[in-house]
Amino acid sequence: MAGPSNTRFFDNSSLSRLEREARTLARLDHPGIVKAYDTKPYHYPPYIVMELVAGGAAGKLIAKNTLPPLVAARLVASVAGAVQHAHDQGIVHRDIKPSNLLVVQPIDPEKPLPDELTLKLSDFGLARPMGNDSRLTSTNAIVGTPAYMSPEQTRGKQGEIGPATDIYSIGVVLYEFLIGRPPLVAENTMQTLRMANEVEPLPPRLVRPGIPRDIDTICMKCLRKEPAERYTSARELADDLQRFLEGRPILARPIGPVSRLYRWCRRNVALAASLMGILTLLVSLLALAITFAFVENDLRQKVEASATLYKNAATEAGLENDAFRTLLFSSLRELSKFLVELDNVQTHRDAALLKAKAKDVNRRFIDSYLKRPYLQKKLTGNMIDVCFRDALALREIGFFDQSITLLNRICEVAYKTKPGDEDYLRLISAGNRSAQSIGRILIDQKRRDEARAVMHKAWKSISFDADLPGIVPLNLAERISLLTTLLTTIDNLDTNPTATEIKAELESLSRRFNAAMARQNAQKPATVKPTSPGGPSTTSPK
Repeated sequence: MAGPSNTRFFDNSSLSRLEREARTLARLDHPGIVKAYDTKPYHYPPYIVMELVAGGAAGKLIAKNTLPPLVAARLVASVAGAVQHAHDQGIVHRDIKPSNLLVVQPIDPEKPLPDELTLKLSDFGLARPMGNDSRLTSTNAIVGTPAYMSPEQTRGKQGEIGPATDIYSIGVVLYEFLIGRPPLVAENTMQTLRMANEVEPLPPRLVRPGIPRDIDTICMKCLRKEPAERYTSARELADDLQRFLEGRPILARPIGPVSRLYRWCRRNVALAASLMGILTLLVSLLALAITFAFVENDLRQKVEASATLYKNAATEAGLENDAFRTLLFSSLRELSKFLVELDNVQTHRDAALLKAKAKDVNRRFIDSYLKRPYLQKKLTGNMIDVCFRDALALREIGFFDQSITLLNRICEVAYKTKPGDEDYLRLISAGNRSAQSIGRILIDQKRRDEARAVMHKAWKSISFDADLPGIVPLNLAERISLLTTLLTTIDNLDTNPTATEIKAELESLSRRFNAAMARQNAQKPATVKPTSPGGPSTTSPK
């Protein structure tokens, strides 16, 4: 573009933002931040001359697969160091995401990633000084990229924005490096913004069980809803990641079941009174269990998992009928008995007997839960997600048969769906994930042939048209993950005709996935103004 006719693309606000970015970059001098050499705000189009970074956006690193936890931790630790430098200069970035993290080393999509990878932080177009600066951002403007925005950003209260905002976004990046997608993404912008305030993301270990517990804990601490509960600084986050890399104990601690329930009650006041009895019993159980270390882990996991299932049921069903309330208060009575029995534990034998009884009682609770009339309803809409979440929770605490039962139920419905059905997209997504989850359980149990049969049936039976409107990169990634796991169960990959067919489909899906991610990463950051009738808009001049 050239000439005065282009001024309509760059109003005073856009030029001010460009000048602000140039001034911001001039204040920063860190190896992890892209350097700015010159700025031409009054050229048409205006531009900034910046350091060339050869590898492109960091989204390329997870175009084909997620990053190993150690690699993800090292890269994010370096990003946290660069962000800390910006904070030391009084600057909050407000738009940290993979497309604003550039890879120094050239990336060849046809070759494995280089052993040494380095990231540089770029695009300070939405950055702002710490404290209030209403000259460039209106008081209630919602600024950022929705999937990477912290809860306080989504509320548009500029006075709440600070270093903790960037720490949340770094946590989203770490989650995406580990899982392949951001933790909270909905069908549209406004739903995504609402989820940032109301929905707790699934821990990475629930999505991919092989992820180390410590990096899961670090990631989830970054993603806490309240800024004060995150790391106090980006340097503290970088230091904890370094401890993980060196195999030393980290400082972050996971949110316990009591704290998790407390946060849930704050967001669900209408149901909080009904669940207060469970919360009180959990606090007492966990406090007493600490005295007996040899039973504490088992009791804590069982009680927490049971409470999670009851919480899911209450959320989805709204304490829907007498049958559920009977189950809930029956559980409370059984937990109360444990309180009395814990008082009488004096020997290792007492503790071992109580542990065995806890397992038996928990199993009966789970069986009762799965027989609830609400879970027997037809799988449609949100019930599909409820069923899948409960299956994952059961798998996590070792109830593999019960988990497989729920996952099989999802698969059977997914086998029958077809394009045009109301829940088609939701069912093919849940069906692919459910079949792969069953396959992983069976593989871990050395039941390789059964795993292959389940995943092969899903591959052939779940109707999947990659060109259908509404298919998103996550759907492609789920299908790729299913087929990749299926390949691990097949012998003689080079000569087996089934393996050859699977690899051809994987190659096609991977090309489509890479193209979709490239389009997504090319999108500009959204500046959402609730008062605008046109919906979200992008105000960055770049």
